[in-house]
Amino acid sequence: VIDAIEDAADELGQSFETVRDNIAYIMDSTFDEEGVSTSFNESISGASLEHDEVGTGDPRLEALELYKLRQRI
Repeated sequence: VIDAIEDAADELGQSFETVRDNIAYIMDSTFDEEGVSTSFNESISGASLEHDEVGTGDPRLEALELYKLRQRI
C-alpha cells in the first residue's frame, strides 16, 4: 500500500502525505496499520470488488484508485 501511494504521489505530482491523507479521508480512517475503517463507502468498494475484474480486495488500494481517478478528472 505504501509503495502504491508513493507511486501515485509521483504520478500526480503530489506529496506522499497529501495522497495518504486524502486516501484516509475517503476511507474515514486514521490509516493505522492495525486496521481499516469499515465506514468506507461500501457501495463503491463492493461494486468495485464484485464487478471489476481488476479489484484488489484491499479497500485502501480501492480508495487510492478512486482518488487517482478524481484527480485526473
